[in-house]
Amino acid sequence: MLDDGSSLDADMVVVGIGVDPALGWLASSGLPVDGGMCCDASLRVCGSDSIYAVGDVARWPSSRFGSLRLEHWTNAGDSALTVAAALTGTPAPFDPLPYVWSDQLGARLQVFGQIRPADDLVYVEGGPEEAEFVAASGGDGTLRAVVALGARRAALRWERLLRSGLPWVDGHGPAELAPR
Repeated sequence: MLDDGSSLDADMVVVGIGVDPALGWLASSGLPVDGGMCCDASLRVCGSDSIYAVGDVARWPSSRFGSLRLEHWTNAGDSALTVAAALTGTPAPFDPLPYVWSDQLGARLQVFGQIRPADDLVYVEGGPEEAEFVAASGGDGTLRAVVALGARRAALRWERLLRSGLPWVDGHGPAELAPR
């Protein structure tokens, strides 16, 4: 059953609802563990000089999305590189564009960025009835996410536009598609 009251027949429904990090064992440590380990931009745990966090337990300041915690295995490797750089004296801020992918029935589903419930969704390549498409999501003047099913080359082009800070024209979608 969908929010609008309509229903869809399906043999199976798969729902990904996220996870809560297992931080109970740190409750008496005095470390900030609200919704993940609070970290600075180098993934050093807030209030500590020598403790770092990596993977889906780490929560850090994102320039695009505020406080961020990512639950995809690519984040574990990327965040480990940031901690290694900090430990070897070459710290760099950790500020990745959130990314997740999944292969479904021979097609790759990719999501770059983050979609807010209030954001608009516009198909920028293909459409919902096509085997491949790219959709963009945004609002408040900002392109926030790109979702692609198949269409790998087009997905990478739109990922670059997302990284570039392409504006969102409310009521129309990405500035590249908005009427001039």
